[in-house]
Amino acid sequence: MIRPTQLAVLRVELRDFLVVTWGLPARLVRPHLPAGLEPDLWRDASGSWALVSAVCFRNEGMRPAWLPLGGLGFSQVNLRTYVRPAGGGGAGAFFLGMYFSSAAARGLQGLFSGVATRAEIEWGGGQAEREVFVRHEGQLAFRLRVSRGRAADPPPAAELGTFITERPVGWFPRTGGGWGSIRVEHPPVRAEFLSVEECRCPALRGRGLHPGAAEGLAPVALHAGRVLLRIHRPVRAGLG
Repeated sequence: MIRPTQLAVLRVELRDFLVVTWGLPARLVRPHLPAGLEPDLWRDASGSWALVSAVCFRNEGMRPAWLPLGGLGFSQVNLRTYVRPAGGGGAGAFFLGMYFSSAAARGLQGLFSGVATRAEIEWGGGQAEREVFVRHEGQLAFRLRVSRGRAADPPPAAELGTFITERPVGWFPRTGGGWGSIRVEHPPVRAEFLSVEECRCPALRGRGLHPGAAEGLAPVALHAGRVLLRIHRPVRAGLG
């Protein structure tokens, strides 16, 4: 059972919302989850898969919901997998890592999350191609290159986009131990699938959760230009 206690509400506009997702056997993901959470499996003709994503976006105007103007602007890349409470409950995501281009944003998030990291995040490409690079302490943590040049083969199921984006609860390791959560609200995400030309995630290689593992689904990417988000941040969230 999840027991959140709400503290505050933020709002933010996400720009260049780009998600790349790959599938792995559930047995590889389960050891990285806290007791009380289970992989929420994606099922297709090839089998059942625990999905892992890198979610890339630019935050614009992150601020308290009551503040009409202003706010922080910075780039962010979240590494996450998809979960449900073992005892039953709604769909959510579990954060394996969070990278922030802003030291202030990383410091704020670091008060709550034990996986918040300051990193260099670079965006490249144009209308036909997009690139994202994440470097932490001089080392490549993540790299993605996608294009609109050709259709994915086979094309991803339309339901996959909903499975990935409709995640109202996110859990994360708390700074100092234990587990925290956030709740998010947003309109339905209208996204298009893009072709993945390159996807590397050295940050997850040591855990065996990187794309290109011997067993798994090849990466697929979806993109939405703009997502309006409201974030409900609880004081605590217990699993048990």
